[in-house]
Amino acid sequence: MKRLRCGLLGLAGEGQALLDAVVANPTVELVAVGDPEHPALRPTAEKFGAQAFEDCRSLLVEAPLEVVFVALPPYQAGEYLRTPAQRGVGVFQLAPWALDFEAAAELAHLFDGLGCPYVIARPWQTERAFDRLRDVREALGRVYAIDVDVVAARLGREGWLGDAQRAGGGTLLHDTYEQIDLVLTLCGLPEQVYAAAGWLPGPAEPRPYDTEDAMSVICKYSQDRFATITSCRAAAALKWKVTLRGTAATARVLPKSVRVTNSAGERIAEVRVRSRNRYSLAVNAFVTAMLEGTKSISPSAREHLPTMALMQAAYLSAKTGHPESPATFLDLTRKT
Repeated sequence: MKRLRCGLLGLAGEGQALLDAVVANPTVELVAVGDPEHPALRPTAEKFGAQAFEDCRSLLVEAPLEVVFVALPPYQAGEYLRTPAQRGVGVFQLAPWALDFEAAAELAHLFDGLGCPYVIARPWQTERAFDRLRDVREALGRVYAIDVDVVAARLGREGWLGDAQRAGGGTLLHDTYEQIDLVLTLCGLPEQVYAAAGWLPGPAEPRPYDTEDAMSVICKYSQDRFATITSCRAAAALKWKVTLRGTAATARVLPKSVRVTNSAGERIAEVRVRSRNRYSLAVNAFVTAMLEGTKSISPSAREHLPTMALMQAAYLSAKTGHPESPATFLDLTRKT
């Protein structure tokens, strides 16, 4: 049985979950692990018989890689991704994958131009629960309102997540990316967004961070459809839900299930997430496609550009105080 030689960049945050998903796949051979500062780097590499690299550039040049899985923060990952693209090494990266739309478009263009697979994780896409959500779309009737509600952990803002230059944004980009990506995949890109950002009450002394604690976004679609997105950092752990309200039924997407109720509030369908590890199915699909020699693998980075465009439009609106169009950013990429 052929096994793909892979490397993993990044052990912090969701890096451990991604590592567990990778090593659980019998068709993958982990040959290298890289992280510029994680204390568990060498013990982790030794556990799986892989090489340890504090210098991620050295890993990408010296290790015999066919694919690389990336869980580094985007401010670190961006400087390393050109090397695998030029060497024809497929990349699977966790979201958010770039600091802003311009950086995201540049990466998508780079990999497309070199014909190298570049996949951005969309964990829910491979779940039966979310397949079922697509199946019941017609049962909802005309979807007229979408609500996204995210309450994330307060911790970590004093590190790179609290530094706007390194983080690119706060709770909207780092805590709400997956939920916004879900909405756009199901309902498309809104015509305009209007956003406001702020900070939660805290001590009287100056904040040791400059990324937003809270953000509200109103998205206007055509045909009287609206979406509201509210995200804040005010809990001990991440909690979220996405609600699609239709004229005939309502669907609620939760971290572990999809529930559909009729107009009387009676439950007519519920499907639960089947994976213990949220990345397992996505990693397995990517590995299978790579083993089959597929060059264009979904969801590619280019498929994620609408999500980054909405993010960019929302952050711009929060600065200008005016509605902004996400399509404006996508139009720029089509002209280049």
